[in-house]
Amino acid sequence: MSVKNLVDSPVPLALEISGRSDVLFSGAAPMELTMNTPDGTAVVERIRVGEVLGRTIRLPELQAGASYNLVGTVTLPRDADNSYQGAGGNLKFHFVTSIDRPNVTPEKPASGSDLAHTGLRNLIPVGVAAALLLAVGFGLILVRRKKPAHE
Repeated sequence: MSVKNLVDSPVPLALEISGRSDVLFSGAAPMELTMNTPDGTAVVERIRVGEVLGRTIRLPELQAGASYNLVGTVTLPRDADNSYQGAGGNLKFHFVTSIDRPNVTPEKPASGSDLAHTGLRNLIPVGVAAALLLAVGFGLILVRRKKPAHE
């Protein structure tokens, strides 16, 4: 997982962990989570997933323009029995931060956002490209159609 600070000041950083499972995160041998920075510094070291669900883990302050990366593993202990076979669940990780803006009042919000833009912003160019490809495809079909033979 990776996050980058796009503003020109340091911001506090945390990681929210959520998820659900009927069996995998509880029981006698639940799944365990380990998370490290790429250099090997432990952020979460072999903790039962059920113990971190719904928690927010504070991370180091993210400096202006800097990135923060995490690498993690979720494992089922060796002593887990067959009761975990076929079990499913989900686990979600979200980087969160807040930026104090004392000069911005609710009556006059700042233009734009300081956080990264994701999701639907790329949908319009993708849609235009898809429509263009469809038009070219239909054009090729019409051009390549064979004319009926006349007798």
